[in-house]
Amino acid sequence: FVSAKGGCGATTLACHAAVQLSRDAGQETLLMDLDFAAGIVRMLLKSKSRYSVMDALNNVQRLDTSYWKAIVSNGIPRLEVLGGPAEVYPPEAANTDAIRQVVRFARMQYPWSVTDLGHGASIALFAALEELDELYLVTTLEVPALYQAKRLAECLNKRGYHRAAIRLVVNRTPRRNELT
Repeated sequence: FVSAKGGCGATTLACHAAVQLSRDAGQETLLMDLDFAAGIVRMLLKSKSRYSVMDALNNVQRLDTSYWKAIVSNGIPRLEVLGGPAEVYPPEAANTDAIRQVVRFARMQYPWSVTDLGHGASIALFAALEELDELYLVTTLEVPALYQAKRLAECLNKRGYHRAAIRLVVNRTPRRNELT
């Protein structure tokens, strides 16, 4: 899940989707927070782990099943959470190769995984892109959000990401809409 711009609700939708997916599928599901600026998945799901995605990124060479189980948290049956960093990290703090390796490793551990990629054209989005089966681009019906959604979709298309894999989600749609 990625927001066209901040405040569109991608994090909330990612949390709801992961919880529901773990229930409906009846299989282990991962919710990973790669939003280095906000990282509120941990707060929304009341995760108590002191570890974050930064621990995985900074220890890629140690990634194995036992290390992974030590850094993820759970509290909801069949849902494990790898929260975002406790502090705000500048985009350059994350290594694109490490992000790709962590996403790839996580995909091997779970039948289902959901990732919060923050908003806009972030380093996390482009690093994880080749590992994503589907991308939910979340926007609202505000002109700036729609404009950013269009720009991001065009950017993804230019980078070779399959247009058919992008799902546009219009969040918080009013009953009466002034836009056509």
